[in-house]
Amino acid sequence: MSKIAKIQYLWWIESNDKNSSEFVSLTWSATLVDIDGFSGIIDYGMFQWWKADFEKNREIFENIWKLDFVVLTHAHMDHSGRLPLLVKNGYNWPIYTTKLTWLQTREMLLDSVKIMKNELDKVKKANKKISEKFKKANFLVKNYEKLASNTLSKEDREKIKIKIFKKYWDIDQNELEIEYLQAKWFLEKYNIENFLKEETCLLFDEVDVEKTFSLFKFIDYWEEVTLKWSFSNLDEILASKLYFSKKDIFLNSDIFKKVILELKEKIEKTKQVLAENKNISKRNKSIKTKLESALKFVNQNKYYKNLEPNLANQLASYKNLLENNNISDFSDIDDSLEPFYEIPHSLEDLQDLLWRIKLLPKESQESSLIKSIKLRFFDAWHIEWSSQVLISIISQNSSKVSSILNFWKDFSWFSRSRDKQTNLLFSWDLWRIKNPNISWTPSQVSNALDYLQVESTYAWKSHPERKQVEKRFFEEIENFHWKILIPAFSIQRTQEILLMILEKAKEQIWDLEKLKKLKEELKELENKYDSFDSVDKYLHKAVQISDDINILKKQISDLKKTSIAFQEIIVDSPLSENITNIYKNNSEISSKYKLLEPSEQIRLFWKEIIHFIKWKKEQEKIYSEKRKDKKEIIISASWMCEWWCVLTHLQNILENPKAKIIFVWYCPENTNWWKIKARQKVFIEWKNFEVKCEIADLPGFSAHIDWQEILQYLQNLNFKESWKIALTHGWNSRNLLSDDIQSNIDTTHKSIQILIPNLWDEIQI
Repeated sequence: MSKIAKIQYLWWIESNDKNSSEFVSLTWSATLVDIDGFSGIIDYGMFQWWKADFEKNREIFENIWKLDFVVLTHAHMDHSGRLPLLVKNGYNWPIYTTKLTWLQTREMLLDSVKIMKNELDKVKKANKKISEKFKKANFLVKNYEKLASNTLSKEDREKIKIKIFKKYWDIDQNELEIEYLQAKWFLEKYNIENFLKEETCLLFDEVDVEKTFSLFKFIDYWEEVTLKWSFSNLDEILASKLYFSKKDIFLNSDIFKKVILELKEKIEKTKQVLAENKNISKRNKSIKTKLESALKFVNQNKYYKNLEPNLANQLASYKNLLENNNISDFSDIDDSLEPFYEIPHSLEDLQDLLWRIKLLPKESQESSLIKSIKLRFFDAWHIEWSSQVLISIISQNSSKVSSILNFWKDFSWFSRSRDKQTNLLFSWDLWRIKNPNISWTPSQVSNALDYLQVESTYAWKSHPERKQVEKRFFEEIENFHWKILIPAFSIQRTQEILLMILEKAKEQIWDLEKLKKLKEELKELENKYDSFDSVDKYLHKAVQISDDINILKKQISDLKKTSIAFQEIIVDSPLSENITNIYKNNSEISSKYKLLEPSEQIRLFWKEIIHFIKWKKEQEKIYSEKRKDKKEIIISASWMCEWWCVLTHLQNILENPKAKIIFVWYCPENTNWWKIKARQKVFIEWKNFEVKCEIADLPGFSAHIDWQEILQYLQNLNFKESWKIALTHGWNSRNLLSDDIQSNIDTTHKSIQILIPNLWDEIQI
């Protein structure tokens, strides 16, 4: 059986040794597909969160120059994060994705540049502080020991004392000695090199991001795009990437001779044109000299009226020559010369191509010829407009057969062709099937598959019921009366939580009317109470009204604290705001996100419920004296609570027992997020924070299918008689899932091969 495609895994699986310097926290997603020399990468993501990650992210696919295409399934950093690095290092061909994925990815990558720059600034500032600390200690030890020696003159001693006094003006002599001893001990025990953090250059910048997005080509769901056709003539080869790549070009015998003859003829014609251009150059040189002489002569003699007959005749002849060639100035001469033949392909390149065109081996001639490679996207719904990617390879099988009409005769010199389609499906991350977070589920791809690559992120667990998780989510909010922090991803997760809260607020909209009535009752009672004079206010009736007023005030206060309709929702993330605007303004999905429009909130709730923070000062005001006891729900961008906006909130909330953090996603070990849930100390901005706030861990909001849903997804697909499935992402649980697939998927009369690949593993289809 002939092999038509090669698949290599460029992503990483976590090792068991979490203390190893090679350990990485989350797999990047990248798969190389090579189809008879035509190659591309499905996704090119970024490692995140661990000490070895940055070095891993700088490792680039070696053969960028061999790539013909890139496909992006969705915007998350572990799938898109290193695309600018690929482009920065030379990739300059199409990147296929959906338009909405392009918009989200652009915002995500520009935001990541800001984060990288911010982290780099932090490292520089930290190194400056460390250097200053060591410098100050060195200064004190050096000068203090000079003072202790007997070799200094009185004048020098006074100078040193003045220098020390300028730096340590606020301590006396005894304290200075203690300071000196501490500085000496510090310098003896520690080496500055062990404290300085490594300053690395940015992986990429805004220019690289914008260049990357100039290469994108958009595909809608179910639309089919042809990535490559087989060559049928020389012109197609000359217009192809292979012509410029300097790689060998293998052709079927049907067109090999034809192309070689065409190319040899083109080489001969190019030689003739080069020779003719040389003759044109000689003629032009002669003509140019003659025209320049004529123009010079005319300019010198045009003002003379009485010329000798010979000179007059010569002047008339030159004028006639110049007029016939439309020349009035020296600048006109070049335009009048005979044009050269244009040569679109150099003789050297054509001769090089002649050497590179090869005949397909005999076995390939008889087995398969790739006619075209097609690409289609199907919805995955992991986030808005994320995709499953289907690559279909159309090949031609040729075999010598006997005529079926005259089966008793052998027409062995005839051959018949039959097209064969090989289907490779890369599903990557898929949305929930049972209890989905939104009303859609991943599309069922009807094509008969030869190969499937499916995520197995949650191959080890079943997600809890969504309704129960939502119920607990609102209980956690309603039964708490101070600051609530919800760390959430900016893409999809933040918008999902906002919609969930607003939908709940719509259910409680009657609370607005109830509040209105309570306020009217309160105002009426207060007016009655105010009508009593100071003596009458001690009467039983007045006291009763006062008690009723206090009861109403408490009811109003409790209602405002418990009902979602009255909560202030603060979103602190520039990326979250940008993504929200994309969702609101996109005609395909805007209706789903209508509640996020301020005008819609005002119509329903008489005010804007959601407030996006735009400035650092707004962030600081949340914890000001005026608002410190106010209940507010804060949704902040979170890269596992490691970077960016969420860090400010963590510094104000972690050690406050009155505050609460609600986690709505799974996280890898040793990230800040994981440490907070484990109530370990968290190191932020050069300070350790203890976790004293309340913690609510709600894992049911996952956007990935679990192990039961993976089995259900597979049962709805159509496979050929012999097929392969690769389980990507996850750990040793992939082995357990492999056993379940063998047991649960109907493989009657079918041969199934389940792959659990690691980095650089390679298979053939």
